[in-house]
Amino acid sequence: MELDLRVQHHDDWAVVLVSGEVDLATCPQLRDVLAGLVEQGVYHLIVDLEQVSFLDSSGIGVLISVRRRIREHGGSLRLTAPSPHVRRVLELTGITTLLPTYATLDEATPVEPLDQLTSRNVNVE
Repeated sequence: MELDLRVQHHDDWAVVLVSGEVDLATCPQLRDVLAGLVEQGVYHLIVDLEQVSFLDSSGIGVLISVRRRIREHGGSLRLTAPSPHVRRVLELTGITTLLPTYATLDEATPVEPLDQLTSRNVNVE
């Protein structure tokens, strides 16, 4: 099965639209795209899983690895629109406790620039 990856760049973040199966054979493609974005200085990513029909442990490993790299730069990685099957895999492996997972891309899309969300100071009185 092929893996199709498309990137939509926005101000300080990007959406990676993933389509197909994410497994041992295809996860290097996903890793290359996500790592490439981080290397370009894009530290806020949304991975749209709506068109992913299969996700195995190698794909989960890529997401965890990229999350670690992004967090080193104060960034964030969000997942969106997983199918029920993919969502179950994410839940069983505990990934949903590490990565915010949203039902739709609109819910995952920031209302304000993400650098403001991650660096905002809150005064408590």
